[in-house]
Amino acid sequence: MTGSEARVAPEASGRADGTLSIRRSLLLALGQAILLFVVLHALVAPLLVADLERFYTPTPGVFAFLLITATVTGALVWFGSFTHPRRPVRAAGWTTDGLARAVAVGLVGALACVALLSLTYTVLGATPQEIWRALSERTPGERVVFFCIGLQAALTEETLFRGNLLPALERRLPGWAAVLVSAAVFAVYHLNPQPAGLLTKLGFGVVFACAKRFGGSLVAPAVAHAVFWVLAGAM
Repeated sequence: MTGSEARVAPEASGRADGTLSIRRSLLLALGQAILLFVVLHALVAPLLVADLERFYTPTPGVFAFLLITATVTGALVWFGSFTHPRRPVRAAGWTTDGLARAVAVGLVGALACVALLSLTYTVLGATPQEIWRALSERTPGERVVFFCIGLQAALTEETLFRGNLLPALERRLPGWAAVLVSAAVFAVYHLNPQPAGLLTKLGFGVVFACAKRFGGSLVAPAVAHAVFWVLAGAM
């Protein structure tokens, strides 16, 4: 290998400082989107969940689907982020340093996401009473389902977007631009073409990216992501 090849090779996968390239980060996010929303949700879920309109009702089929989803998506993210190329989880931001601060920032982030979602529904015509009922009238079983979904999203999506993509963008862009671009990719990743859905996910992406920057580790956006799901679920 020549000297120039040696300098180019890390860009194709990972860098000496532990960050991945933008291209690899985007490809991992694309692979996750196809696997999660096209293969698992569109093809596997109908085989396991009898009533997709009541997907968040706890049933053996729902929990079997969630277990398969967590296993498959977790394996993809782990392999692409930490196995090839070999990279410590700490390099992505998974660290317990400053844990109390990260958790506190994450809780604030979760509340910010709930407020953002409530604002979206208000703009769409919902009353405060309707929003409160949507937030509060959930069974304990549904909250368990939301927790499982939130935990899976917190581990995989925070690794993909705030652990891989955001640091890669920060190498090329100003901090605010990296936050916005990573949030835009996060919004598109969910494959929801509705303007309200795109704008809401964009806002969530900004909140999670800011939580990573202010919290100092991926623990902060992971807490925000998981707690938001428990509080709001599929509102």
